[in-house]
Amino acid sequence: MDALSAIQNRRATKRFVTEPLPQDALQKLLEAAYDAPSGANRHPRQYVVVTAREDLDRLAGLHAYCTWFRSAQAALAVLGDSIKSRYWLEDCCVAAENVWLAATAIGLGVGWAAIYQSDDAQETARREDMVREILGVPGTLRVPLLLGVGYPAGAPPARKRPPLAAMVHWGRFGTADSSVTYTLS
Repeated sequence: MDALSAIQNRRATKRFVTEPLPQDALQKLLEAAYDAPSGANRHPRQYVVVTAREDLDRLAGLHAYCTWFRSAQAALAVLGDSIKSRYWLEDCCVAAENVWLAATAIGLGVGWAAIYQSDDAQETARREDMVREILGVPGTLRVPLLLGVGYPAGAPPARKRPPLAAMVHWGRFGTADSSVTYTLS
């Protein structure tokens, strides 16, 4: 699958089959994360690969929207060092997107579990502390997100979003270019 197809076909997967993931598939996802760009070339990211069923089940209890970890066959905790780089959050997110696209390209599904909450520091701390306790992550690293990975159990639902033309402005905000034809589905 080419990059544009992976981008267009990527969906959030919250139901997985019980088939274990091959080690080489996990390695490909880690290489995709490694190849992500890094602000100021600081590379503040670390990763924890989780395949133990007990730990995946415990991650399912992080919050109400994480129960799907019970069917995931692996998780990838994306960690950021906020001392090493001011761009730790952006770097973690771009690495996660690389993982998601690589997973799509090789036939895997990914679910994103938000740990960092920009509007709720107390909830962020609770979630991060729980991940630290389950996975042994040092307190010096931030935990913005977890990715659940596995073979999808069925096709995820179609995306619901506004048309691209409603989100694009040409030259200045509020200026639409009527000569542009959008062919996205």
